[in-house]
Parts: sequence; C-alpha cells; structure tokens
Amino acid sequence: MEIIGKVIAVLDEVSGENEKGAWRRGGFVVETLGDFPRRVVMTTKNERVDEIRPEVGRVVKARFDVSSHEFAGKWYTTCTCFGIQMM
Repeated sequence: MEIIGKVIAVLDEVSGENEKGAWRRGGFVVETLGDFPRRVVMTTKNERVDEIRPEVGRVVKARFDVSSHEFAGKWYTTCTCFGIQMM
C-alpha cells in the first residue's frame, strides 16, 4: 500500500531484547492531504530505522504493510513502513 501526506511528527526510537534477540522500533506520523485529512502512524523496525529518515514538514509517499494481532482480548493494528520517497 502507499500513502501520501505531510510528516507531522517523528517518533522516538525504542529498543529491547526478546527470545529472538535485539530489536529496534521507530516511526513517524503522516497526515494525509485533502479536505478530510487523516493521521496515520507509520512504524519502522530494525534496519529500516536507519534507512527511513522522514523530516517533519515534508510531504512523503510511504510504502507500507498493514497487520493486526490480538493480545489479551484486544486487537491492535500496525502500519509497517518499508520505503519512503520525499516529494
């Protein structure tokens, strides 16, 4: 999937370890353009944290996958960004 919008925030990096080893997570918030803008949090993981460097105020085209998972009876959805193009 792709989304075009303005980067309104860059999120802090978080890291840790689990049974699979070390992990890193970062991200940014995109606000879509148009009459009815929507805000979408894009997550970057591991090596993509270094590769994807959005700048606040820039319009970007982000390529991403969407996935959902259940935890303790609640559902959570993640948009994982795997590419970005500054416009």
